[in-house]
Amino acid sequence: MRYILYLLCIQLCFPLISYAQDVSKREREIKSAKAITELRKGTLIIRFPSHRKKIEALEKAAKSNPAKAAIIQANIIDIVETRDREHKELMAALKAGYTFSKVLYMYDYESTKLLDGERKGIFLSDDLSSDPSVVMTTEHFYVLSFGSAGESGVDAYIVHGPDLKEMSRPFPYYFKKNNFWKVLFSVVDSKSDTRADPEKVVKRIQTSFEEYYRKHGALEWQ
Repeated sequence: MRYILYLLCIQLCFPLISYAQDVSKREREIKSAKAITELRKGTLIIRFPSHRKKIEALEKAAKSNPAKAAIIQANIIDIVETRDREHKELMAALKAGYTFSKVLYMYDYESTKLLDGERKGIFLSDDLSSDPSVVMTTEHFYVLSFGSAGESGVDAYIVHGPDLKEMSRPFPYYFKKNNFWKVLFSVVDSKSDTRADPEKVVKRIQTSFEEYYRKHGALEWQ
């Protein structure tokens, strides 16, 4: 008797569960379609990692340990030069291959100001210096950050919403940062650059946005 009741409960509950899943899926689709439409009319903000806390910690260590100060300062210079080179390479790739939306650049430590509504004084010029004259002129924006996504922890370029929370599927929000073969080679040379070519990454981003917008954007829920 209990087994029969159990089966009846499953039969009664399954349509409700299925309906809830369909509604949830539809809500995600509508949210993603709205987001890609907003981005098409808006700005993609590239949020660069500054490594500021790491640099400040090293500078403090250099002051407290004069014997190793020269070595530490050389490490700081290497961090800054590598950071700036990678950022400028991505900027160049975006200027050459990204046309889906407007683009602005900022450092990660300006995130709070962005959330608080600042739309000028937090963005960067081509030489990665703060430029007060750069103003975001669009109503909507989304943010491309560097980090890791999912349980795999794979390094990636990840799209975040205006609340700086990570986007989710079906929105095209995740793009691998590293090249598989370069990662393998880094086992031999730990200092080798494992990044995929910035031009190829930008092409994937541009193509993914264009295709998703063409299929799902600018519809009745815009």
